[in-house]
Amino acid sequence: SRGNSELVIKILDEIYEANYNNESISIPRGLIFALVNTVYKSIENAYENDYKKIGEYDRVVKNIINNFDTVFAFNALKEIIVNISQKCREANKNKQTSQKILECIDENFTNPDFSLAYLAEKLDISYYYLSRNFTEFFGVNFVTYITKKRIEIAKDLLVNTGLTVNEISEKIGFVRTSTFISLFKKYTGDTPGKFRNDMKKIN
Repeated sequence: SRGNSELVIKILDEIYEANYNNESISIPRGLIFALVNTVYKSIENAYENDYKKIGEYDRVVKNIINNFDTVFAFNALKEIIVNISQKCREANKNKQTSQKILECIDENFTNPDFSLAYLAEKLDISYYYLSRNFTEFFGVNFVTYITKKRIEIAKDLLVNTGLTVNEISEKIGFVRTSTFISLFKKYTGDTPGKFRNDMKKIN
């Protein structure tokens, strides 16, 4: 958090003042190596699979290690900490937003009028923000996510209920049964009827 990053920076300043003023430069350099190691682990945790960003920080960290200017090293570390703190705040915000999105989807995905604009209005989120970030949050775009969710529910209903294909189509939010059948075949390879019959044979 911002408060934690400010505290860490304050501690760095105190470490710098307490040690760099000593005659021996080896003490702060040793501290820098320890701090670099700790900060680098934080970089890996904050950016996980963002290897491009981690690579950028690799160069900064190597520069810190290879640079004999202790002032530069401490300032560079503080800048990294500020950046990591901001990244963590953004990640936390995105996690909270994605959770709200999932909850709203669970409550509304069977509504035939459910759309990205509907979702944005429900959550009081900018449509453009949601459109830009939905794929980043969930790995697929909104339409694909909703369609796959509906198809998974349909598969369960086909196996575990006696509802007709038309009834299932309406129940999961499709206006036209023909659209449901077409999309079901696209994502499963079978029509709903064939899927139901094949599952009966297995069971």
